[in-house]
Amino acid sequence: MSFMKSGFRWIIFLALLSCRSPVDKPKPLSPAITPGDIRSHIEFLAGDSLEGRATGSAGEAVAANYIADHFEHYGLIPAGDDNTYFQLFRVNTASSGSPHSIPDDTTGQQRVSRNVAGIVRGTEIPDEYLVIGAHYDHLGMGGPGSLARNTSRIHNGADDNASGTAGLLELAHYFSERKPRKNVLFVAFSAEEIGLIGSQHFVDHPPAATEQMAAMINLDMIGRLQNNKLLIFGTGSSSRWDGLIHRANSDSLDIKTIPDGTG
Repeated sequence: MSFMKSGFRWIIFLALLSCRSPVDKPKPLSPAITPGDIRSHIEFLAGDSLEGRATGSAGEAVAANYIADHFEHYGLIPAGDDNTYFQLFRVNTASSGSPHSIPDDTTGQQRVSRNVAGIVRGTEIPDEYLVIGAHYDHLGMGGPGSLARNTSRIHNGADDNASGTAGLLELAHYFSERKPRKNVLFVAFSAEEIGLIGSQHFVDHPPAATEQMAAMINLDMIGRLQNNKLLIFGTGSSSRWDGLIHRANSDSLDIKTIPDGTG
């Protein structure tokens, strides 16, 4: 093993040790999806103590541990590196806005980031997966991508994307108690705000063969429901989505489907 790789592994190890979540055990939550549980997740993830969950920050690591703690509590099977819930990868702050990590660029800070992944095993179809994802990172103290880029203050990101992460956690809890027919792979991505780096890492290092992934649903900014109206993007990726959404709409939501997957 080269010194560079060995040194990087020590950086990862120390980062994980120093950023353990202050939450020893998840609060008692209902397996049913409830407003109170959703609020509890959002208040923690968007709280000032996490300082906006910037990629590679201590607050992001605490958020990752919070998600992993809940996955473990729900009994999800770890789907990260070395039988953990974490997929670790390097990022560089110089990669902001780029679709690729630039770990060797010396113009930015070297950071360690992580996706969080876990699996609920299905009861009937063991060789197929439904992927449900959400990104949990946000803009930290501002900067590129912020609407107030010339100021330095906490960007809490309650809706971008603590709301989607809360939805992910609630669905993980729900399906851990009500086993689905197919496997469900839950993944919380980081480094979304600086160029979809976490999701690219997931595609490059999938926990299961991509050929086994029947579909993927991404939960991003789901807290903006107004007047019973809901926008769902990316339905043009399969001819089946519109029919499935129509049949699932038991709440009589005013749903508009948008074929394009660009939010």
